[in-house]
Formats: sequence, C-alpha cells, structure tokens
Amino acid sequence: MRVESTNDYKKFKLLKENRVINPHHVKQLTTSILSNNMLSENPIIVNERFEVIDGQHRLAVCRRNDLTVYYMVKKGATIDDTIYLNATV
Repeated sequence: MRVESTNDYKKFKLLKENRVINPHHVKQLTTSILSNNMLSENPIIVNERFEVIDGQHRLAVCRRNDLTVYYMVKKGATIDDTIYLNATV
C-alpha cells in the first residue's frame, strides 16, 4: 500500500460501526497535530470505497483545520478489520 493525500474530505465515508467521534480526543489530537504534524507518517486507512477503517479522529482534525489527509487504501477492508485494529492497537 502506498500513502496518498488529498484535501477532498467529501470522498471519505464513516461506517456506522465506527466509534463515535469523541470531541475530547479530537481536541487532544488537534493540539498534537498542529504542534508536530506527523499525519503523513500515520495515514488513515480506508477501503476502496473510501470507508474509514482506521483514523476517523485524525480525519476529523484534518477537516476542522483544513489539513491534508494522508491515507492508504486497503482493498477488501471491512468493519472486521476496524474491530481488530481497535482491539489490538
């Protein structure tokens, strides 16, 4: 997988099974990202339909601060991958 980037936030979709966006977590991430932006080294993961598998909070920070979204497409990724990532990372 290669890291790609865009400022077209509309292309990304959240799954109904994704965790609810936590405003406190977004605030903490915003502080961290704005002081030391490492988004390109920690891209979000989406499937070929641009459904977010991992990184919905980082995506929220990008949207709210007009930052470039760095992402990787994992073909065939599903909510099961999201559950696995959330349980193990």
